[in-house]
Amino acid sequence: RLQPIPPPEGPFQLIGMDYCGPFKLTPRSNQYVLCLTDYFARWVVAIAVPDCSAKTTAEALFNAFICKYGVPTVIRSDQGT
Repeated sequence: RLQPIPPPEGPFQLIGMDYCGPFKLTPRSNQYVLCLTDYFARWVVAIAVPDCSAKTTAEALFNAFICKYGVPTVIRSDQGT
């Protein structure tokens, strides 16, 4: 049974994370896009990455999101399904 998600009280508290791809290989060897969506403001951050590994995901999340916007309270994902 699906459960409703309580709305966040402010920006960048609750984010969703998912991958898109594979796409055509870029000159920088990127083939996937990591999409991060803020549930409060509906702000989307798209990060080009070479693969979907846990290491790449953690590095991209830290460098392109956490360093700019802070640490979210909750990160929701489909866990690779």
